[in-house]
Amino acid sequence: MHQARAASLPVDAHTLSGSLQVFVVFVLRTRAILQLTTISLSAIPRTMKRVMTKHFSKWAKKLNIRNIELQRALNEVENGIYEADLGGHVIKKRIRFPNKGKRGSGRVIICYKHNDRAVYIYGFAKNEKTNLSPKELYALKEFGKVLLSLSNNKLNAAIKNGDFIEV
Repeated sequence: MHQARAASLPVDAHTLSGSLQVFVVFVLRTRAILQLTTISLSAIPRTMKRVMTKHFSKWAKKLNIRNIELQRALNEVENGIYEADLGGHVIKKRIRFPNKGKRGSGRVIICYKHNDRAVYIYGFAKNEKTNLSPKELYALKEFGKVLLSLSNNKLNAAIKNGDFIEV
């Protein structure tokens, strides 16, 4: 019998959500048959904190954006897939709205520091606003500085108080 070889995949095990079932497909090569097998990686711990502000949570709930979409977007961000780096650890990412078709999308602003934390801080529908004003961008960058300066203990306390919601 031939030894099975797993295809290499661009997945960082530390970025996977403990509650989210993530399946990785390995291609097992045999003599004449390709077999697809899935394995669950949900038990792998994630070290980076993923949260959203209470304000962002209300916006996402109003638009019926599910947590799985937010998690998927953060996985893409961690792999370097996002629309714009706005500076100061603030990035802009496109997100799809459920049941809205091709044109139903918006932008989310994320305060992001690699392997540390990601905080959803603002969101807007593309049909509501095309871009951020310079004043809005400045305010979001300043807010990002504050968020990144929080110690893990203070961030956990804010989550416990309901100021932040885990994604």
